[in-house]
Amino acid sequence: MNAVGGYAFGDSAPAARRLSLLAEVFEPTSRAFLAHAGARLAGPPELAVDLGCGPGHSTRLLVSVLGPRRVLGLDQSASFVALAAADAPPGAEFAVHDVTVVPFPCPPAGLLSCRFLLGHLPDPAAALAAWATQLAPGGLLLVDEVERIRTDPPGLARRHDRAAPLAPPAARAAELFARNLAVWRNDAVRSGLAAPAELNRLAGELAAVAAGEVEGAIAWELRQLAFRRT
Repeated sequence: MNAVGGYAFGDSAPAARRLSLLAEVFEPTSRAFLAHAGARLAGPPELAVDLGCGPGHSTRLLVSVLGPRRVLGLDQSASFVALAAADAPPGAEFAVHDVTVVPFPCPPAGLLSCRFLLGHLPDPAAALAAWATQLAPGGLLLVDEVERIRTDPPGLARRHDRAAPLAPPAARAAELFARNLAVWRNDAVRSGLAAPAELNRLAGELAAVAAGEVEGAIAWELRQLAFRRT
């Protein structure tokens, strides 16, 4: 989602493929975070809600790791909700809903989870405060966000509290960034933020890294938070 409520990279088929790649790259750290948080629960939550579920990758991960009795994925994109529902695991359902608006279309939840969402909202603190009202007593709110990126290939340069490192193969990261560039390059040129020659150079650098022609390393640092409603 972006600051005005829409997906920064859209909700088209290419955007869905981009999110699939994103889910693949970040699956290890998200899985470990959910397992760590699950150890603090008395048992599988009666209801888990995935905020900004997109095509359902994070929702399926919730089901796999935590085994909630019921899981609800919420997203404002009808296109992504339809994709998620078409591949829903047992006990999972999906609904079109703007997660910045409470109440949610469900009872208070034992667990709320959001991944890579807060950074796209205009007022993250207000969102967290609103979400806390949708928790059942003792429920957990999990937040999984990118805090910073460290890299050496030039084409890649663009409360309980855990800082989790992630260092995927540079080629996979370059493929992800190349998909991002394909979406926003025309807007960058129109707005004067970048010249076509500069973006062509960047695209070439990303292609070289993705093809394995340029070696390097990239590391994301993730901030993972768990809030409990007392």
